[in-house]
Amino acid sequence: KIKFGKVLLQLDPEKWCIIKSLETVSPFINPITIDNLIKKIEEYGKESKSTRLIEVLRYYEFANLLFYKNGKVILNRQALEKSAEIKLLNDEKDLENDKFEKALYAEYKYLIAYQSKNHNGLTFSISYIPIKPDLENLVCYNLMISEETFNKFLLDTTVKSKKYKVMLAPAREHKENSELLKSGRNYYYYIAIFENGKEL
Repeated sequence: KIKFGKVLLQLDPEKWCIIKSLETVSPFINPITIDNLIKKIEEYGKESKSTRLIEVLRYYEFANLLFYKNGKVILNRQALEKSAEIKLLNDEKDLENDKFEKALYAEYKYLIAYQSKNHNGLTFSISYIPIKPDLENLVCYNLMISEETFNKFLLDTTVKSKKYKVMLAPAREHKENSELLKSGRNYYYYIAIFENGKEL
């Protein structure tokens, strides 16, 4: 959980500004309501709907970075300090393509199985799931890498992988840029992966 907290701390300033927003309001003493947290987040130029924010807060709560109860949030100082001390493998040379591909496919299959379980067991020949936040968070946590490293290796895998066919697709409706994977002028939201020569 401490390592996962480090990943979230790395992602937070660019994507959500939850920690920074909470740090401005007596973070370790007085809990803040979801509505007030949203206002603080918007002050930093981030947009957040309450339902979406609550979903993201579950990750922070799992990593013990904060406590969320009865619609109020407060930071956990001890967990924040411990997570901040952990070192991530930010340098691309610390990660091999094969290791990334295996982790990506393993977490993808896990999410596909979870998705099928929650859709009455229905399966499809090619299944698309969102890239962010679940797949990205799981892979970053598994490999202890940053979001930037994840994005680079994922895009490389789409064109260089000999073992997997990685297919990206745009969102079917409007999404915030923080929820999308950017490649040049294109933005992607969904991903499907299968082994070359074998359908999922």
